Amino acid sequence: MSKPSIILVPGSWHHPKHYEDLLHAHEASGYETEVALVPTTHAEHDKASQDIPDDIEFVKKTIHKHLDQDKNVVLLGHSYGAIPAMASCTGLDTESRTASGKSSSVVGIGCIPGAVPSPGITLASMFGGKPPPFFQIENDLSMPTGGKGPMYLFYNDISEEKAKQHIPLFKSQSVKIPYAAAPDVFTPCKNIPIGYIICTRDNVQNSASQYQTVNGLMAKGFKVYAEEAESGHSVFLSKPEETARFVRRLAGEDIETGFKPYKPQP
Repeated sequence: MSKPSIILVPGSWHHPKHYEDLLHAHEASGYETEVALVPTTHAEHDKASQDIPDDIEFVKKTIHKHLDQDKNVVLLGHSYGAIPAMASCTGLDTESRTASGKSSSVVGIGCIPGAVPSPGITLASMFGGKPPPFFQIENDLSMPTGGKGPMYLFYNDISEEKAKQHIPLFKSQSVKIPYAAAPDVFTPCKNIPIGYIICTRDNVQNSASQYQTVNGLMAKGFKVYAEEAESGHSVFLSKPEETARFVRRLAGEDIETGFKPYKPQP
């Protein structure tokens, strides 16, 4: 079978252009790519009414479009995007698909980095029942322009010039997201290899929470390969070539990424 398709589920507020460097690197290596434009951020109408189940359904349809063409899929989730990405994979692992007489499957899930919450948890519950302080809300839509702002949150390790090119690309997201109970992201991808980039300078998901996520997945018996990147939350911008090699490794290539392999302490 040919190289798998790479489907990227963007983080909250993110536009495909935020990921252009990463996508171009994959395409230059012969991979077909697609960004799943989830409706909580990209719906043209009634965006404020969209919720996590709508995003999950959209990601499922995007995956099946490739699987139905007998193409394997590597699924990437950035930040919030890891939630609908992982939750969409029920029955799409290789074992389940083979048992159903299908020749294509989801062969890997990459978190670059990704949110992997316990079922039922809400983002607001971590902040006293309110969205995080960097959420700026108007007309039931949010933008990441409050608090210390996007330069601090997303772009603390790239040039100010490059950051200023990307800040205007943000799109509003349904305010339902911080209040929505997280779905089960574990059961759907129990039999799918997971790759995780731990970003040690991340100001959105601090590195301690990322180590906890990776160690938790390993403890649950998931097949996890993790590497550490000295990067902020937008590793695909600060280190696009290394991130692309990490994804290619998840896709089955035997290559070094340039990141540091994570070895959990015994």
